[in-house]
Amino acid sequence: MGLFAQVKVSGIVLDKDKEPLIGVSILVKNTVQGTVTDVDGSYSLSVPDANATLVFSYTGFTSQEIALGGRTKLDVSLEADQLLLDEVIVVGYGIQKKETVTGAVSSLKGSDLVKSPAMNVSNSIAGRMAGVVAVNRSGEPGYDGSGIRIRGSNTLNNNDALIVIDGIPARAGGLDRLNPNDIEKISVLKDASAAIYGARAANGVILITTKRGKVGKPELSYSFNQGYSQPTQLPKLADAAQYTEMLNDLDIYGLPASEWSAATSAYKSTGSFTRPNGQIRKAPFQPSDFEKYKDGSDPWSHPNTDWYAETLKRWSPQQRHIFKCQGGPRI
Repeated sequence: MGLFAQVKVSGIVLDKDKEPLIGVSILVKNTVQGTVTDVDGSYSLSVPDANATLVFSYTGFTSQEIALGGRTKLDVSLEADQLLLDEVIVVGYGIQKKETVTGAVSSLKGSDLVKSPAMNVSNSIAGRMAGVVAVNRSGEPGYDGSGIRIRGSNTLNNNDALIVIDGIPARAGGLDRLNPNDIEKISVLKDASAAIYGARAANGVILITTKRGKVGKPELSYSFNQGYSQPTQLPKLADAAQYTEMLNDLDIYGLPASEWSAATSAYKSTGSFTRPNGQIRKAPFQPSDFEKYKDGSDPWSHPNTDWYAETLKRWSPQQRHIFKCQGGPRI
């Protein structure tokens, strides 16, 4: 329908205690037309059809789809998402249900971690938890872990978060030696929730719970991941001949600017420069050196090797094989 055929719908969104919900998203189904509730939980929205369906969604609550059926006034009561509230979160002194946690705690399931085929667990955390920033500054094998910051840098020296694995703080290897498939859950304590760990928790605490054995029918699983890594950028460097010319130029810059032009010509032709005061200045590298660097006639004393090209490939394959066995009889 056209713009003039639109119908204005209004109402209020409440929770089960009849309290208004602020910032509830209201969207006309199958369109991008929508609005949000104000501080009183009220909303007003123009819809293209009096029989349109509105979708109400809010974090922590079950989404609802309601057909207007010709109504222009629609009040809605949203129910809390019980599956979300019943989720168990690991905290410093045990476990709590999500609905009873009062501190700032973020959690991540192990099943979500394995969706990112990263070789290091710390790289799989990036972008998955609020307030947690993971930055990878190296691709060197064995040193490709991310630096983790919780709510920024909080101390003057080491800003790394405290890693606690199955109740053991600062265990050797930390995140880098963990297999993502062995992790049951990760919880991040950001404020007073981490106080139980004292001064070491100044930068936050990352609690990791690994999987436990279970009684039941044995289950075998195998997964394989094939990937390729490539340098983000390889610097374009000067070769040996260009570098030695730069060193000669650097030596000339120690002279007065009025002598630079004459010194440059003399260095390139004879390898030495006689200053106006009679002082003879010898170039660090002679013209014969330039020729040997360029033609490769003396590779031992005048090497010219592009080590980036010799040691790094444009693409490097990486593979991960995971074989798991879960379940078994009670002993």
